[in-house]
Amino acid sequence: MSVLESEILKLPTPEKMALAEKLWETIDMETSHFLMKEQANLIKERLEEHNNNPGTGGSWEEIKRQYKTD
Repeated sequence: MSVLESEILKLPTPEKMALAEKLWETIDMETSHFLMKEQANLIKERLEEHNNNPGTGGSWEEIKRQYKTD
């Protein structure tokens, strides 16, 4: 265990919780704009399909109406 880790573990619980929240926020900010490889591939496939067949598909409003369940 590093010196930093042992010092963090000595902190009172509220301070450890605040530190954990700060760390989580920085991780979330660093990764929130990245797509998973599978997601990026799916987007590329769908864009290619659209470019090859521009007349297919529909607007967001049309798609929402098509799948509306109420």
